[in-house]
Amino acid sequence: FYLDLFMPAYIHYLNEALPADQHANYLGGEAAQWTELVDRRNAELRVWPRAGVIAERLWSPANVVDVDDMYRRLFVLSRQLDANGLQHVNEYESGLRTLSEGYGLNTLHGLADVLTPIKGYKKMFSRFGKSALAILPTAPNMELSDVLPVDAETRLQFRSSVKHYLDTRDERTSDEIYALLQYWRRSASAYPAAFKGNVRLMNVASHAVDLSTLSRIGLDAMEALKTGKPMADADARAAQAEIDKARKNVAGDVELAIIPEIESLVKQKLVPEPKQFSPF
Repeated sequence: FYLDLFMPAYIHYLNEALPADQHANYLGGEAAQWTELVDRRNAELRVWPRAGVIAERLWSPANVVDVDDMYRRLFVLSRQLDANGLQHVNEYESGLRTLSEGYGLNTLHGLADVLTPIKGYKKMFSRFGKSALAILPTAPNMELSDVLPVDAETRLQFRSSVKHYLDTRDERTSDEIYALLQYWRRSASAYPAAFKGNVRLMNVASHAVDLSTLSRIGLDAMEALKTGKPMADADARAAQAEIDKARKNVAGDVELAIIPEIESLVKQKLVPEPKQFSPF
């Protein structure tokens, strides 16, 4: 299992590289973290808490595949590890403070909490086009992509809320979704002004534009859901075009994590997680 490929935890959890008829032949396993994209500022962030998912996969029966429950427990584990002195949570928070240079931290959180590093080796390959000084072994990893967790808890909570609301039309869950979408739209709208002149943060500003657009689409979709009718065909097509555009955006070696959930609100049914990601 290669943690450095930036694959979300459920990919490790549902790993089909461990065929059931071969389980008796496995003597053990490992969670490998290569260090081309790691330094003292983000080493624990890259390992924890995902290494716990790999441990459970190796130790658990093959029929234990409840991804929703795995994610519920994953963030319980994360808080336990944080309380016991591991630094993965602090490395994220410290990284955001450093990048924001003391300004607009709440605005930065509004975007960063729903971003994730691009998958596979793409981030490593993107370094080849940078200056020699930027890719020296001693060069610090100080881009936003370097401090983002692969599995964003905010995004997983949002997915859980969207799934529950689509199943139940629960009013309390509706209020939670509205509040998040409105918060993201405000934060995204404030982002360009908050970080004008900050090169490291402005290289992901296009994601703030996408987040603002998708938050508006999500709010429109929620209004349609409340009426019990689908979005008008023209509105749904326009929304899907914006969703597809945002899905292609990998500026700053990061991508917006909540796209499947916004698409779920538009389609009024939960869009499944991808079963795999290309490593290249």
